[in-house]
Amino acid sequence: MKQLSKTGYGVGLKGLFYLEDNAAVTASIGATYYTRKSSYDDFSNDLIPRATAIIPAKVGFRYLFADTYFIEPQIGYGVSIVDIFGNNSQSGGGFIFSPTIGFKNEGENGITAYLQYNLFNSKIAGVNYNLSNISMGIGMNIW
Repeated sequence: MKQLSKTGYGVGLKGLFYLEDNAAVTASIGATYYTRKSSYDDFSNDLIPRATAIIPAKVGFRYLFADTYFIEPQIGYGVSIVDIFGNNSQSGGGFIFSPTIGFKNEGENGITAYLQYNLFNSKIAGVNYNLSNISMGIGMNIW
């Protein structure tokens, strides 16, 4: 499969519901936007998406090691909106899987840094889309 996009931008909101000091159930929602690489703009093939937006809703389980490092597998459903034919957007949905590793700072702001692999499968207008990416993020407690 060819790499259609190099960079995506996104935002997310996550809630943690602690079962114990080192274990939490998580729920998250977000949005990520990708544009296709400019090298594809020369092609007249309109089946190559001009832009893709993914809105996932996921649940997971976070386990902390030594009160600082964590692993967090997540699964969920994502809605994708793909601009396939220029101004004619198509949408669909599918399964998303996101294993995550990270670091949690115990300070007042609770800064968290993580590395996440996302695997998303969706069928839109009869075409199967398999998207995967590695994302890095920084989070902060808001209350």
